[in-house]
Amino acid sequence: MSDTILSGVMRMPAELTRRELYEMIWARPMTKVAAELGISDVALHKICDKHRIPTPSRGYWAKVAAGKPSKRPLFRDVSDPLVDRIVIQGSPTAALPPEVRAARAKAKLDRERRNVMPPLPMPSSQDNHPVLVQLAKKLEAAKVGPDGFIRLSDSSLFSIVISPASGARALLIAERLIALAPTQACRFVSAPGGLQLVADEESMTLSLVEQTDKIPHKPTEAEMTALRKWEADRERRQRRGNWFSDWDKPKVPEWDYVPNGILAFELDKGHHWDGLRRRFANSKRKRAEDMIDDVLAAGRVIAAARKARHAEEARRKQAAEEEARRRREAERRRVLEQKRIELLDAQAEAFAKARRIDAFVEDYLAKYGYSELPDSCRRFVDWARGHAELLRHQASPERLGAKLDAHQLMDDATEIGSWVDVL
Repeated sequence: MSDTILSGVMRMPAELTRRELYEMIWARPMTKVAAELGISDVALHKICDKHRIPTPSRGYWAKVAAGKPSKRPLFRDVSDPLVDRIVIQGSPTAALPPEVRAARAKAKLDRERRNVMPPLPMPSSQDNHPVLVQLAKKLEAAKVGPDGFIRLSDSSLFSIVISPASGARALLIAERLIALAPTQACRFVSAPGGLQLVADEESMTLSLVEQTDKIPHKPTEAEMTALRKWEADRERRQRRGNWFSDWDKPKVPEWDYVPNGILAFELDKGHHWDGLRRRFANSKRKRAEDMIDDVLAAGRVIAAARKARHAEEARRKQAAEEEARRRREAERRRVLEQKRIELLDAQAEAFAKARRIDAFVEDYLAKYGYSELPDSCRRFVDWARGHAELLRHQASPERLGAKLDAHQLMDDATEIGSWVDVL
């Protein structure tokens, strides 16, 4: 198997062979294998059927637990490589950090408890809450746009896009949001564009949006009049031989989008790839008014995901900064070593050159004799001896120590630029 299982969750996508998946589903229940792969057990059954992998029958694991004999069918190889290779693209939520999965599990448990327990009585009336009072006034005085919607985006109100017919429902939803938010450790804060939901000190947008139906557009009399006028003008230009085009043709829409009364919550608006639910709309079994707890629980899960993401970003930033520091330190040490070597090479070359000059003078005088040399040659030999002595003097402890101290070359903590001349 090309991918591994880390922290109980398989990385995506997972690539397996038929033999590997066969061994997995016969080693432990398919529900556990499916959870590791990030898919449902129904999806895992379908994959096994597609790739001709026998699966345990109903009650197989109960027999195993009871110690009863149970048969395991033989694995049969196939010749088709496409059938033998299995690629499973699990759900994005399978790769969520442990703390986010824990928050999702808690939200699910809370939801199940609410479904089996009798409903809690609603808190005392919120009719006098300033947000509700202001919202009611705004809805009453709001102007309906050309598309049939009322749009509210005041910083002290909920972000709402609804038709006038849904105003009473919007007020009821706002009342329930305000009443139930404290029961799930949530609150609302003012922000540009509308109130934001705060869960675990993480704020996120929350909007109530009415959905639309797409219906064929019926041209209005004004649109038809404008279109007929344009067509008549085009025919007139065509008869006269004048230039014409369709750029100024009146635009008549093909479709109308009309409010349909289906309300939806849009939470933490933006582009996300973590697989977490952020949209809650009316369904046949549940209206938006009854989804408040689900929305607030989703907010807590999103907050946990954000905190996990922030922690990971901080860890990566710290790791990047540490890596940059190590690179800078390595470069500093390299430059310092380079400057030491440059000075060492210069001193060694000076000593070697002085020795070569001494050897030359000695061999020269041994062959010709100092007294036999012309005056210019004697002066050259004397100069050569002095030059050799000067070279040795430049490498003396006093001169070398002065250069080393001037640039602090023997201090391992020294920072020196590569452009500095240490000679």
